[in-house]
Formats: sequence, structure tokens, C-alpha cells
Amino acid sequence: MHDDAEAVVFSLVKTLKGRGMLSLFTDKHGKISAGAFLRERGGAAAALRPFTYGSYEIKRLQSGFHIIKGEVISSFYALGEDVDRYVNAAYALEFTDKLLPEEAPAPGLFALLLEFLRMMEKRTREFDTPVLAYMLKALRLWGAAPELDSCAACGEPTPSPAWFSVAEGGVLCGGCAAEEARALDSGRDKLLYKTNFDIINVMKYLLEHPMGRFKGLAMDADVARTLRRLLRGHISYHLDIPRLKTESLLDGAFPDES
Repeated sequence: MHDDAEAVVFSLVKTLKGRGMLSLFTDKHGKISAGAFLRERGGAAAALRPFTYGSYEIKRLQSGFHIIKGEVISSFYALGEDVDRYVNAAYALEFTDKLLPEEAPAPGLFALLLEFLRMMEKRTREFDTPVLAYMLKALRLWGAAPELDSCAACGEPTPSPAWFSVAEGGVLCGGCAAEEARALDSGRDKLLYKTNFDIINVMKYLLEHPMGRFKGLAMDADVARTLRRLLRGHISYHLDIPRLKTESLLDGAFPDES
């Protein structure tokens, strides 16, 4: 069966005899793995490169998918003109690849990813704000965003939360935070973080406003560093997504705090 679909290429792995395997995020089928011949030149070859947003003719086989042909809609070429911009965009792309299971349509996330890539292509500095906004919004679309309005443990409203629990998946009231702190005295990895109202407000702001609002916005570096650490723990704990390969490239800009 042949089908036409638009897609963003996550990755390409070259195999044998001029063939390759691609991971693509399609508008119709969600994430799929598809084989392709790599001998094409010009536009056809460009359509198989990571970051490319293209239109593809895809054939479903018993063993999976095969790309018959592809045409570039946008290559997002400008992302590669700045190393920091490219690394941040690659981080978001890898996160999305790990977040999605195979063949689970996610049209809302597909549209959000395109909006993010278009914004990143035009941004010239301080790329952490759109990346963190995109990740939070992607988690919300996937039903896995942190709980920010009430205690993630007991459900009571927390007007001024001071603690974030990775294990509980959100902010904690004082009583629940104290109880969890006692449980963590055994020396396990950090799962409870002292935070402040500013961090929570920033997370809410990023979730409540459209991506276009962040076009020229740049958050404080310390806030970005803290937010990235919280999201890293949340994603690893609740979605079983290990440390991403691109994180090692980001650590210079967002070093972990001991």
C-alpha cells in the first residue's frame, strides 16, 4: 500500500548496498522507521537528511515501511549556521524521537515541532527558552507534564510551592515535602529539589502561552539551568528516557549543579 505523508526526519543510519534506515515523525502515522535507497542525488537525497521537513511517498511492507520518493518542503538549513543553535535544536529533536513510540499518531506534537524548528531557525541567541518551552508543551501534549497547581502527592492547592518532587511528578506542599525528605535520607539519588515560586511561575508561563510569545524572550540563565535539571529528572523518572546523547554537548551551556 502506498501513502503520501509529510514528515520530519529524526535520524538516518546508513546500512549496506547504498541503503539506509530513517526514523521519521510523520503527520499521519506518528514516528516510523523506514528504509530508503541513498543513491539519489540533489533534492531526493536532501529529503533524507535529519531535520528535513518533507513530503514523502511511503510504501508499507510486511517488514515495515519503505520510502519511494521524497521532496523537501523545508531543510531548516539555517539551524546549522550556528553551533549552539544546532545543538539545542538537535537536543529537542532527539528528545522528541525518544518520547514517541512507533506508529502512534500525534498531530498536535507534529505541528508543535514544526513551529519550534521555524522559530529556532530565525533565533540568533539564547536558545534555551524555546527549547524548554517546547519540551514542557510536548510533555503536556503527551499527558506527562509536571503538576504545578496543586500538591502532586496529596492534591491540596499549593499557592507558594517551595519543593519539586521528581518521584511525585510536580510541586509539593510543605507537609508532603517534609515526609518525602525523610524518606530520602537513605542516600538515594536526588528526587526532591528546593525551588522557588519564580521557577514555578516560569514553567506555568511557558505552558500557558503559545510558542510565538517566546520569539524574543530569554529567561535568566540560572532559571534555565534549574528548569532543565528538573525536566531532566522528570523525563528520566516518569518516561524512562535516559540521558540523551546531545546532552553532553549542552553541558557547557547548562552545567549540572552538584
